Amino acid sequence: MTYANQSGHAVASPSIRQRLSDLTMGLGRRHAQNQAYHSTVRELSAMSNRDLVDIGIHRADIHSIAQQVAYGS
Repeated sequence: MTYANQSGHAVASPSIRQRLSDLTMGLGRRHAQNQAYHSTVRELSAMSNRDLVDIGIHRADIHSIAQQVAYGS
């Protein structure tokens, strides 16, 4: 099966195998990101306020830092 892309050229649609592979890779990537987020939150939350201040982190910033680590945003 083919379809027209945005520029109007005919392009073969990806096979079911390719779509499943892409989905699996996407889910795996998302799972790894979620693990990195939760691991970062858990590790930073376990630190004392003094230790956090020593490394330049405020407790209120833990979730935003974990988001940056895991998702790059």
